[in-house]
Amino acid sequence: METIDYIIKKAWYESKFLLEQRALWITNGMWAKRWINISKLLRSFPWFNKKKQAKLIDDLDLLSDLHDIDFGKPWNYKAFYKANLIYIERVLQLLHWTPVIVRLLIFILFYTVLNTMWMLHFNWKSNE
Repeated sequence: METIDYIIKKAWYESKFLLEQRALWITNGMWAKRWINISKLLRSFPWFNKKKQAKLIDDLDLLSDLHDIDFGKPWNYKAFYKANLIYIERVLQLLHWTPVIVRLLIFILFYTVLNTMWMLHFNWKSNE
C-alpha cells in the first residue's frame, strides 16, 4: 500500500471521494478559484517534470483536499490551526524518505505560510 493510500484510509476517506469533492468545488487541491494554482506552478518548473515528482504533486493535492474537509467541519480559529497541523503531519508522513532536518524546515515553512496566507487573504472576519 502506498503512503498516500494509507494516509487517506487513516482519515476514513477514499481517493475517489476526494476527487468527487474537488469536481464539485467542495475541496480544491492546492489552489483557490480566484487565486494561484500551486500545483500547476510546480509542474511548470523543470525539476518537476518526472513521473515521481508529478505523483508527489498529485498526492499533495489529495492531502490539500483532506485539509479542506478537516477545516470545513466546525469553523473557528482553533479548528483552522488544528487542521493546519494535521495537514502538515500528513505531508511529513508523505515525505518520510527525506532527512529529518528537511522535514523540520518543511514544517516551519508550511505552518508559517498556511497561517499567514489565511490571515492575509481568507480571514474576512478579522478584516472587518
